[in-house]
Amino acid sequence: MVKLKGKKIIIIGDRDGVHGEEIESTLKQMGYNPIFSCTECFVCTAAGTVDLPNQRRIKEIAQDKDPSEFIVLLGACDSEGASIHARTVTSGDPSYIGALTGIKSRLPVYHVFEHEIKDQIDKDIYRNTIGIIEDSLGKDDVESIIKTIRDIRMKESQLDE
Repeated sequence: MVKLKGKKIIIIGDRDGVHGEEIESTLKQMGYNPIFSCTECFVCTAAGTVDLPNQRRIKEIAQDKDPSEFIVLLGACDSEGASIHARTVTSGDPSYIGALTGIKSRLPVYHVFEHEIKDQIDKDIYRNTIGIIEDSLGKDDVESIIKTIRDIRMKESQLDE
């Protein structure tokens, strides 16, 4: 099981899902101190990318560092957006226009809905923050988002360095 404690946490929230600020606030209530938080909007996600300034910042933070020092938490409310965000921070910008183009940073990426993450957050805090968004989505949607992220994690862990 992945542990948040001791990790450099990068948050990529979603305007139509769980905002980065909401994830950050929730984690701070638990004593974690994220190093970067942003909220993506539909326009960039629909273009198949993470916002370009956010890509630059993530690259600056993680460049030349061991990926195991980090964890990236996503707040996307749909599988497609979650996939774009996850692929950007693992295998590089899929739109080929941002700072992470061609960079296989292989940062470990999770969605805040995954049990590995939410089990590390007080249940009442989770229910009153992130859980509200999770509950607003259908069970099938949540499972699809989680499966998408797990599949990307599995694929990235099997790639040759």
